[in-house]
Amino acid sequence: MPRFYVVFIGRKTGVFFDEWDNVRKLVDGFRCAKYQLFSSKDEACVAFDSFQSS
Repeated sequence: MPRFYVVFIGRKTGVFFDEWDNVRKLVDGFRCAKYQLFSSKDEACVAFDSFQSS
């Protein structure tokens, strides 16, 4: 099952289709990091776009 990670607040933001270990580097130790796992690219993109426009 594919996994899509959205990093809303971190060292680099965006939608990532990657292993968690790689995505974790973007948020570990980053104060107030915000991220979420999604099962579809569409859901991930909608969530990221919504966050960007708020």
